[in-house]
Amino acid sequence: MFAGEEVCSFLENKGYVHLYHANAASTALSFLENRRILTRDYVNKNRDHCWQTKQKSDDTDVALGIFDDIFFDVENLWERGNYVNLYGPAVFKFSTRVLNGSNVEITRYNPIRGRGDLYFSSLEAAGNSCIAYNSWQFCNHIVIKRAGNSIRLNCLEEIKFYVPNSSLSKDSRNDPYKACSIIQQKCMASNIAFDSCVVDHERIPLYKYPVFYGFMGNVPRLQGQL
Repeated sequence: MFAGEEVCSFLENKGYVHLYHANAASTALSFLENRRILTRDYVNKNRDHCWQTKQKSDDTDVALGIFDDIFFDVENLWERGNYVNLYGPAVFKFSTRVLNGSNVEITRYNPIRGRGDLYFSSLEAAGNSCIAYNSWQFCNHIVIKRAGNSIRLNCLEEIKFYVPNSSLSKDSRNDPYKACSIIQQKCMASNIAFDSCVVDHERIPLYKYPVFYGFMGNVPRLQGQL
């Protein structure tokens, strides 16, 4: 395990000064309402006053002991060719300084594989393996370990929201443009920089609309619980 300051310097020396955390619209709204990124472990235990969309890896992540961790991408995966970040269209862009003061690991592969040798043992090994063809690899996540329920948004620089150029959803509850507007309004009210990006609708599978853009119920606030 590495000190956050050490990983921050390591990344900056490689030319990476930002980290990205992608979310569904409803999850992003809950985070904005509560001014922090919440761990899935905390949300799972406190469904009465916070919210996060379920992920297919949840059971595996509980078994691996990473359910109270917070994962970041080193690059914005929406900006990598035609790739779609399957975690959602709302991308929180942080300064790498968000790692300072935390214990951090770097994954060797995606945890969904469920293996035990999940992390690099040294930053040198990470540097040698993570970067290929001048690009950081998708599976090599930066992880704040045992984040203590949440991290604040002090180092958040921007939220960018990805919407299709033509909506395929016929259900008004899954309207990507309404979801974008709600997130934008919340960012403006919270003095958080916001940007939106229109992408080809063919990039976003139809089955993802309810998860990406849906607001099936009220998103509760924490109400000072943390």
